[in-house]
Amino acid sequence: MDTPLRWKKLCAIWVGMYPVNIASSWLITMLPWWGDVTIPVRSAIVVTFVAPLMTFIMMPALTRLLAPWLRRRRAHVKSERCLLAALDAIADASPRDCVRE
Repeated sequence: MDTPLRWKKLCAIWVGMYPVNIASSWLITMLPWWGDVTIPVRSAIVVTFVAPLMTFIMMPALTRLLAPWLRRRRAHVKSERCLLAALDAIADASPRDCVRE
């Protein structure tokens, strides 16, 4: 199997990070003392909870869930390249003067 493409990794991280960020932001703002905490301390507290949550819970679950999409098999890549080449050949063979602008 191939390693996942970087943009697919980015999408998977975003899909995992967005709900964690929304939930943690919502929960944290409910704390009555949160407004008195300085920004560096706030950041340290948030990272202390969000980083392990993402590392040990969210990303392993998403990786298993998205595995078929993240990791393509070499045979699929080869057939996709053949299909792309065939479609390019068809596009190059079609007359360009029929295209409306």
